[in-house]
Amino acid sequence: MRFLSDLKCGLSAFFAGLTFIRKNRLLHYFIYPILITLLLWLGGIKVMAETLDWLKEITNAYVQLPVYETDPDAGFWTNNWETAKTWVNSGSTAIASLIVGLIFILLMLLTTKYVMLALLSPALALISEQSEEILTGKKYPFTLSRLLKEVGRGILISMRNMFMETSLLALLWIISIFVPIVLPITAVLSILITSYYYGYSMIDYLHERKQISMREGSMRIRDMKGIAISLGICIALTLQVPVIGFILAGCASLMAAVAAVKLDQQASEKAYIEHE
Repeated sequence: MRFLSDLKCGLSAFFAGLTFIRKNRLLHYFIYPILITLLLWLGGIKVMAETLDWLKEITNAYVQLPVYETDPDAGFWTNNWETAKTWVNSGSTAIASLIVGLIFILLMLLTTKYVMLALLSPALALISEQSEEILTGKKYPFTLSRLLKEVGRGILISMRNMFMETSLLALLWIISIFVPIVLPITAVLSILITSYYYGYSMIDYLHERKQISMREGSMRIRDMKGIAISLGICIALTLQVPVIGFILAGCASLMAAVAAVKLDQQASEKAYIEHE
């Protein structure tokens, strides 16, 4: 029952986060995910274009068949053979380009979300801190060293979560290949795992400010997995929106970071009342 209760609280806090951001004039933070996503995709397209050019050079040098000029005096089969080799060469280049393009898109879908979270770390750390200041009145004097520490931890957590998520998803889908009957369960577990690690990243910014170690923070988040999943699933769903999914996911990450602060504040107030 606690899991379902945490799930409901997390979803409620997430949507309340947008109202909080708007009321407290924090909307300018949404500029960061827009710029970062555009830079990531423009950079990715450039890398793919250069990779395709390199692949064409390799294909021309080592794969393509030599084609000679057709001779009107040559036989029918000789001329048609040269034409056939031209078609084969064009087809091999097109297939190689298609494979590279598909691999590129797959890698972008798997890694961009965590690369984006890593690059968003400064904005996430700042909006998390500013939200806590608004809610509690507690001020954290700005120091570059502390910001860099928070950003560094955010990047480390993002990379760690990417590795953990990818490993678990790969294991699940390998099991599904050999035991197809579990495919529906695998699909649900995949969504929950992805959502959990998204939410994990958002909550951990609080732990850094409270000087909670990564190990202890991990144990705390596992204990509140319902909240982590509820915050993360909102980010995961925005990624499914065509074209602008990654931009929306970046904005949703900011909302989730604010929601994590609000939930932490509510938990602190509840603990204080129970103690009294």
